[in-house]
Amino acid sequence: MAQERASDEDIREFFTARGCTAATDFPAALFYKRLIKVFPEAKVVLTTRSPTNWQKSMKESLYLAYCNRTKWPWRWSLFAIDWRFHRGLDELYDVMDGVWLDAVLGDEKQAVRFFCDWEEEVKKSVLKENLLVFKASEGWDPLCTFLNRPVPDIPYPRLNNTQQFQEGHNRFRMVTCFLWGLFFLGLLAFVNYFAAIY
Repeated sequence: MAQERASDEDIREFFTARGCTAATDFPAALFYKRLIKVFPEAKVVLTTRSPTNWQKSMKESLYLAYCNRTKWPWRWSLFAIDWRFHRGLDELYDVMDGVWLDAVLGDEKQAVRFFCDWEEEVKKSVLKENLLVFKASEGWDPLCTFLNRPVPDIPYPRLNNTQQFQEGHNRFRMVTCFLWGLFFLGLLAFVNYFAAIY
């Protein structure tokens, strides 16, 4: 979809062949208009929050991932560790980052305008009966009512938050430094070995 080469049938097949009944977050959120065209009965959950909190959260989470993907030596490590970057994931991230990056790095007014414009466009594009505007703080009830599902008897989850994201970011950088250290030590040993025998 990112390269605008997939037909409606390709998209339908991609989801149905895998038994997918839902898609969440990016990249699916970026292509919601195409997805509701292919699946016109789909329910859409628009999560909302304070625009300024969104900007702060993005700077402390996805912007770190952007830096890892675009700056040396972290970029090299991503390509070495994750084969998906060689098969189009990098280009997909270029498309996604191009949507939010300026708003996140801009001033508060720019972030608020981007956030509000995005929400208004979703509300205009999705049939009212198929749309739930949802705050995570509201818990299970409105979500389960909208989706016609029973309320689970477990607390509403809090996952993929800023702290967890930053912990993963720090682990990735530590592993990268360790691996680059091993590489340079091995290279040094190799050079010393050949220097000693010649």
